[in-house]
Amino acid sequence: MEKKLQIKLEPSLLLLRIGILIVFLFRGLDKLLVPEHATF
Repeated sequence: MEKKLQIKLEPSLLLLRIGILIVFLFRGLDKLLVPEHATF
């Protein structure tokens, strides 16, 4: 039962990491493209 839980959790954790990565990437791009947005 623990192995089944791990199999279910791993893809969601991967998606979460990818999501966070995308957010940071877009924030970085936003700061590069629009300097006025660099306040946050």
